[in-house]
Amino acid sequence: MATQDRINASMGRGTVRLARVSAQGDRAMKQERRSSCYTSCWGALSLVR
Repeated sequence: MATQDRINASMGRGTVRLARVSAQGDRAMKQERRSSCYTSCWGALSLVR
C-alpha cells in the first residue's frame, strides 16, 4: 500500500488502483450500445475484420 501511495503522490491521484475498483465515468460500459437481444440474436452483432 505504501508503494501505491508513493506512486499516486508523485504521478497523480488514481494512477495506480486496486483491481477491485469498479469502472466509472468514461470507462463504464455504454448501455445505449447494448443489443436488446443480448447474445441471442447473432444478426445484431457487429462484424469485425
